Amino acid sequence: SAQKFATDGEGYKPCDPQVIRDRVAH
Repeated sequence: SAQKFATDGEGYKPCDPQVIRDRVAH
């Protein structure tokens, strides 16, 4: 999961707090 967070440039939606929360939660 850390790798996905590191590559936030791909498929990352900063405008969606739910996505950020999901990534942070994992």
